[in-house]
Amino acid sequence: MKKKLSVIIAAAGNATRLGLNKSKLFLKLNNKPLIFYSLEKLLLLENLLEIIIVTNDIDKTNELISNVKSTVPIKTVSGG
Repeated sequence: MKKKLSVIIAAAGNATRLGLNKSKLFLKLNNKPLIFYSLEKLLLLENLLEIIIVTNDIDKTNELISNVKSTVPIKTVSGG
């Protein structure tokens, strides 16, 4: 039996090293928010229990991920 995994995505930074004044979480690459690339790969894990996103903007993050189809909970917590 495989152990269940809880995954934490640390995404509360402000991307200051990139010269941005907003979270990389909301930055788009090929017209898709960066966080979606991580979520797509993580959601392929068979033993995934939950995904926890640490963010500095819970409301905006929840809005962004509201349409993500997932069989496991995707939770947001405040950090940064």
